[in-house]
Parts: sequence; C-alpha cells; structure tokens
Amino acid sequence: TLSGMGLQMLISLFARTREAVRYYGREFEPAGVLYYPARYDVEVTKGRVEPEEAEKQHRKKLRRKGLLLDDEEILQAMEPGTEPVYLPYKISKKSGERSGSLADSRQLDLVERHVRRTLGELADSLWSGTIAPDPFWRGEEHNACRWCPYREVCRVDSGEVPLRKLRAVSREEFWQALEKEEQTHG
Repeated sequence: TLSGMGLQMLISLFARTREAVRYYGREFEPAGVLYYPARYDVEVTKGRVEPEEAEKQHRKKLRRKGLLLDDEEILQAMEPGTEPVYLPYKISKKSGERSGSLADSRQLDLVERHVRRTLGELADSLWSGTIAPDPFWRGEEHNACRWCPYREVCRVDSGEVPLRKLRAVSREEFWQALEKEEQTHG
C-alpha cells in the first residue's frame, strides 16, 4: 500500500463506507479487507509427508492476507472460535493478546487518508500526461513485468526503463510511514 500497490480492495472498502448512507440507508464502519485468491492451492511435496505435517501446511495456506479492525466482536463474527484459521492474526497462548494484520479505528483512518492521497497523486500524474512505464520489482516471482503484455513496448528488458525495486516493510515500518505522512500532509 505504501508503494501504491494493492489498493483495489481498500478503495472499494472506503468508497462503500463513505457512500453507505446513500446506498444502504445507514452508516458503516470499515471492518477490514481480506484478499482471497481466485485459485485452489495444491500442496507439492518431495517424498512422503506425514498427515499431521500435511494438515499443518494446508492450514497455513488457508490464512488470508489483508487488514482487519482489531475488535473482538467483529473478529468473532468473521470467524468464531479461539484460534483463527482464516483470519490474518494469532492469539498468544501466554498473554491472550492478538497480533498480526490488525488495526484500530485510528489506524484505519490513517490508511484511508493515505489511499485518498495516493489516488489524488495518481490522478494528477495521469492528468498531467505522465504515462511512462514504472514497473515494480520484488524478485523474479513477484514483479509487474512477469505477465505484462506490454513488456516489449516499454522495453524494460533493454535496461532503458528503471525498475522500481520494492522491499517488504514490517508492520511497524508501515505504521510509522503512515504517521510520518500524516504529519507531513495533515
């Protein structure tokens, strides 16, 4: 999200929240987004795997990615129980505290303002006529060019187009960056 990637679900969430009264007759509070791939994951292993290990690996694949409001009532409505299988958070056995892809309502507000600013910057860029290729790269398996039908047109392979190399950021870095952006842009 910091790089402008992965905004589609967040745009939808915040647009629906903002227009809730108009379309649904009441206000909504965003509860989060979950990304669900449109594919069925098949586990490939080398050699024989014990059923317990296969089940453990399968359960890892069930966990979704996304961002959720850290609210017990909402989380339980999404997935009842004491240990989430699908939702992207864990509960500490020692302290009982939740950790993972969770945000409080203030943090979700920060994300919404970041998404709005990013969309504004993208719109300004397009309006000004900027259409230069700007592909992201996070490795051979995770990059914008992998399936792009315009790869030859933008000539990224020639080296004339610099790749926007992205690195993964930790949750702490993400929230710090949004706080800093908020202070800068208010």
